[in-house]
Formats: sequence, C-alpha cells, structure tokens
Amino acid sequence: MPCSGQNPSIDIHHVQDYFNSGPNWYYINQEKGKEWEPMLRVTTLTDYGIVILTYFANHHENTYNARDIAKRSALPLPVVSKVLKLLGKAGLLISQRGTRGGYSLALPPEEITIAAVIRALEGPIAVTECTDTNRDCSLEKRCPVRTNWHLINQAIQSAMGKITLAEMTQPMNQSHVALTVTPHIP
Repeated sequence: MPCSGQNPSIDIHHVQDYFNSGPNWYYINQEKGKEWEPMLRVTTLTDYGIVILTYFANHHENTYNARDIAKRSALPLPVVSKVLKLLGKAGLLISQRGTRGGYSLALPPEEITIAAVIRALEGPIAVTECTDTNRDCSLEKRCPVRTNWHLINQAIQSAMGKITLAEMTQPMNQSHVALTVTPHIP
C-alpha cells in the first residue's frame, strides 16, 4: 500500500459522504461506482486465534489438543491446527507431546496482549509500507505525511498492546483504551 499520493479516479463526493457517515475505517475502491470495503481489520486467522486463546484463558488449568479446541470453538480443525502451531511457534502456547498431550498457555492471560497475538499470526503491525520495518517505500524520503503515519501506527500498536487476553474474556468498556499519541516535536 503506498505511503501517500493521489488517485484521479476517486470521486471526492463519495469521500465526503463517507466521512460524514460514521467512524469506521475504510479505503476507497479505485474504480468509481464500487462499494466501500473495509481496510484496517485483522484477518480471519487472527480473529480465530483470539477466539481460541480466549478459550485457553477461560480454561487455563488444562491442556487441550486441536480436536478438542475445534469442537469447543466450532472452528474447522485444519484452521485450528494451523493457528495452534503458529501461536506455539510465537511462544504464546506450549505444546506437549504424548497421549495426554496438547496445548496450554505459555503465559498468564494477563501477560498476553492482542498486539502479540496479531504479530504472531499476521506479522508486524503496520498501517502503511513506511511503518513496516521490513519494507521499503519508494516515496519514503520525500513523503510529507510519513511522520504522521508513524504516529498513527504507534497509536494503534499502543492501543492493541494495552488490551490483554484476560480482558478479551470480559465485556469491555469502550473508554478502556484511549487512542492518544503525543507527537514528538524536535
């Protein structure tokens, strides 16, 4: 995704209508006449991963195999197996072999953040190419909004880093996490 730039095919009236319609984050489909599509969202794999981890958080005294988790979460076994392996590789789950083997949380639910889960299943949290440390943006050196994107990315990472797995098992108050970043002015 580019750092910035203008697209002449975007109809500004659709943009204004959208911004007056609500707080969701969307991107503009490049072809006129197309519907708005969600942009900033976690993948289905990460959504399932959080569902699976909240099950572990609510039942952390036991070890569960992939088949148990698939049955109890009503998720497909192949997806559950994939998620469990990725979470184990990231150090969020412990894998135990044998007839009574399975998975359990590697850390208390209060120490596992949503940011850690997203990084384990999707990789680094980055809103644009220039906020991803593993990518190069061809406009980075002359981009007038680069610093702003970094501030936005920090706010998102900070918010996700404040929400723990333990909190995801409970109904959450909307004011729990405030998206605030103090800009660094040299």
